[in-house]
Amino acid sequence: MTRYLYILIVLIAVTLQGCGKGNTVATDSQKGKLSYARNLRIYRDGNCTVASIYNSGDSTVSISTYIFPDSDTTSVIPSMADAVVLHPSKLSRLMVYSTVHASALKELGALDAVKIVGDAQYFSMPEITQGIAAGKITDGGTQQAPVKERIIKAAPGAIIISNYEGMDASAIERLGIPIIYMNESQENDPLGRAEWIKLIGLIARHSQKADSIFASTQKNYVALSDLAKGASHKPKVLCETMYQGVWNVAGGDSYAARLIADAGGDYPWKDDSHTGSLQLPFESVLAKASDADLWLIRVFGVNVTLDYLRKQDERYMLFAPAINFSDKNKGIWTADTSKVPFFDETPFHPDLALKDYIAIFHPNLLPDFSPKYFTKVSQ
Repeated sequence: MTRYLYILIVLIAVTLQGCGKGNTVATDSQKGKLSYARNLRIYRDGNCTVASIYNSGDSTVSISTYIFPDSDTTSVIPSMADAVVLHPSKLSRLMVYSTVHASALKELGALDAVKIVGDAQYFSMPEITQGIAAGKITDGGTQQAPVKERIIKAAPGAIIISNYEGMDASAIERLGIPIIYMNESQENDPLGRAEWIKLIGLIARHSQKADSIFASTQKNYVALSDLAKGASHKPKVLCETMYQGVWNVAGGDSYAARLIADAGGDYPWKDDSHTGSLQLPFESVLAKASDADLWLIRVFGVNVTLDYLRKQDERYMLFAPAINFSDKNKGIWTADTSKVPFFDETPFHPDLALKDYIAIFHPNLLPDFSPKYFTKVSQ
């Protein structure tokens, strides 16, 4: 799945948080509670590890439960309704639909387990594209039209796919292969989303490494956030552009809003309580954010310039960042996610996004660092 599709999944998820996939089972929602992730519980039960996934709208009802026995010969398996049992041998052959999850598997040293991918045309990872070209990795078709014969031949023991409201995975479900529905995009806390690497760690059979990666991410994120707190000024930050006449604005308690706040930015909708997005007309956004200091725009395969924005909608020129685009401390910044791995890396490493934001908002705090993902828009 491409970075572009991941953007759509995240937008859908934040708009419709509280929805989910799979059978719902009442559980002890406090058991295995993690430090930041609201929708994931992980705990030991005998010689097995259990992972339960929850909806953001109801933390008392699990929508999926996965049991990871320590070995293929583990004889005592916890009895849980609708739980999916994933022995180590099954997890040695995986089908993956998202470059986000493939990137995490790579970091954990388990990319070799990926034998087949869905939506292959959207993967940009060299290991995947070259593997397909060499015939070592199979193209399994799309989510809507999986190629049954190829998937059966590749024999994955499990399929990893992003869960979002409105998805149609019925064609994949009919194959009878265990599906692991990743729900991290419903987390509105950056570290909560990052903590889902612990589930990828269970899948990769590298839980300790996943724990270590998250601990490092948490340490870096907190340190950067503390650094930003020392800024004397909070620049007002506008995000994204309109799509089909509607501006999808992240709610005040959303992932995007929290990231901006943690970077020492002033988000125009910070007093809003929504964790999802708000669909606003241009006039509402202009009234709230016309005096923004900075404008962050993420795109896919588009060279954003001031002229490009003007051609898209002349009214964009009414925003202060467009007027003051040449000011070194203001202006417009863009990330072309077809060229930079923003959506590959930052879901499990929000500290990388936070560092970019701080460098843009408060360049004096990180004088020797240049943003990794964002570049300043030119004329």
